[in-house]
Amino acid sequence: MAAQPPALDADQFQQLLAAVAPQPAAAAFALTPGQANPNQTIDYTSSSGIKVWNEAIAPLTFEFNIEAKEVNAFCESLMERVQKSGWKVTGANVIDVPETDDPGAPTRNVITEYGQLSVERIRAYCTTYIHQNTRQAQNNIQMYHCISSSLTKEGRIKILAEQDKYHIGEGDNRKPCGPLLFKLLMQKAIIDTRATASLLRENLSSLDTYMAKIQSNIEEFNKYVKVNWEGLKARGERCDDLMINLFKGYQAASDREFVRYINQKKDAYDDGSDLTPEQLMTFALNKYEVLTKQDLWNAKTAEQEQIVALSAELGKIKDVNLKLARTLQSNGKGTNKRPNDQKGKGKNKGKGKGKGKESKWAWKKVAPKENESKTKKFNDYTYHWCETHKAWGMHLPEACELKKQLEAEQQKSQSNDNDNQSNRTSYANALQAIITDLHDEE
Repeated sequence: MAAQPPALDADQFQQLLAAVAPQPAAAAFALTPGQANPNQTIDYTSSSGIKVWNEAIAPLTFEFNIEAKEVNAFCESLMERVQKSGWKVTGANVIDVPETDDPGAPTRNVITEYGQLSVERIRAYCTTYIHQNTRQAQNNIQMYHCISSSLTKEGRIKILAEQDKYHIGEGDNRKPCGPLLFKLLMQKAIIDTRATASLLRENLSSLDTYMAKIQSNIEEFNKYVKVNWEGLKARGERCDDLMINLFKGYQAASDREFVRYINQKKDAYDDGSDLTPEQLMTFALNKYEVLTKQDLWNAKTAEQEQIVALSAELGKIKDVNLKLARTLQSNGKGTNKRPNDQKGKGKNKGKGKGKGKESKWAWKKVAPKENESKTKKFNDYTYHWCETHKAWGMHLPEACELKKQLEAEQQKSQSNDNDNQSNRTSYANALQAIITDLHDEE
């Protein structure tokens, strides 16, 4: 009689069952649900499949109005959806388009390199999978609905009558194509001709002019640079002189402190410091935002404040003189009475314009003759003829402030000194001299 195996207790029995039971397969790793199992189709009858669909076709955070200035923001937002939804994973890729039909041909990213892919090439590639029951075909439809739902009302109208350009097939077999729709939008936003690359390059070479056009708005300036730069890259073009053009553009800004900051960056770059266009644009935008938030953007210097104050004082003095002249004229003072036979003559001349005062001081503009003294007395005051002012004034000719400033400016011009600070100081001093003369007349 054969020996019976020993009986198993409950714990041993459970261990035996665990050893012979089939082990569940390890779940495939994926960063997002859309990237999981790219070689398998999505079951849209399941709750998980419906969730993937809704997330993939949801409108982007950026609404596209199909305008050139919005291209970069739209492409960046769309690329985020590409990664999240798995439209670029191997086995389900609808973003990378082969340059030819040959196996192993290099590919181009339809979003970042749209300028290097023709409509015919995109259509030919999409035709190979769009009618198949594959994950790639599903990704194509997801991309189409995502782009379509992200257009503004005006954007939709721009492509309303051009459905044939982004559909493939005929009749019931006609299907929308996401990559073709994207290509059409780029053609609408940016005129895609042979001259486009030259135009983009020309735009980047005249950034100083554009800075003045937008009144030194650094945020708008950076957007403009990115649109033109990305446009060149999308067409396979390079812009080796972008850093030079960026510095030239920033140096044309109206704020002195900002320009000083940019000059420091340029000096460091010229000395060999590593600096990319992206970094420079970030530094410039940060500086602009700091100065703007602190209300220091285009803040007036001490000299400029002085000029404003002197100009205001000059305006006040002119107003006082005008009021005084009108008062004197209305009271019959300050003018010589006309003989009875002269009444009525010149009645309409100089009316309301302080004619009496003009007559009183008319001699100040009359130059002395060669044999006449260049010093005279009037109303107990001594006046001297000033060749610089071409008028009689109370200051000595050799002490004329305007003469000194003109001589200084002439010397500065001859030495090619471009210091704008001196120009402002000269103007301020000239204003001061004029104000002093006006005070002398009172």
